[in-house]
Amino acid sequence: MELPGGRGGSLLLSDSYVGDHTAGYAGSLVTPLYRMPGFNTANVDVDLQLLRHLELDFYVKNVFDTAGQVSASTLANEYEPSAPVPVTLSRPRTIGAELKASIGE
Repeated sequence: MELPGGRGGSLLLSDSYVGDHTAGYAGSLVTPLYRMPGFNTANVDVDLQLLRHLELDFYVKNVFDTAGQVSASTLANEYEPSAPVPVTLSRPRTIGAELKASIGE
């Protein structure tokens, strides 16, 4: 996009979807099956060209702070089938900025 003063920039909106997935194996006594629901992660990125070799990037990752289940371990369920299943959650909302400088032409 064209900004005042002839500077450029961009706006990127993205959505990442992870579908329903599983950990473990159906019928296994060692690592029983555990089902994890699908989830969406939305991101926003704004990029501004400040000078010829200088760029400023603002971003928000996981805009809605979705806590999606990424992976799980059902090994403890071999000994205690009713034990809670530990899961790894998606990264929380992250807000930041980056200043990028290029060297050369």
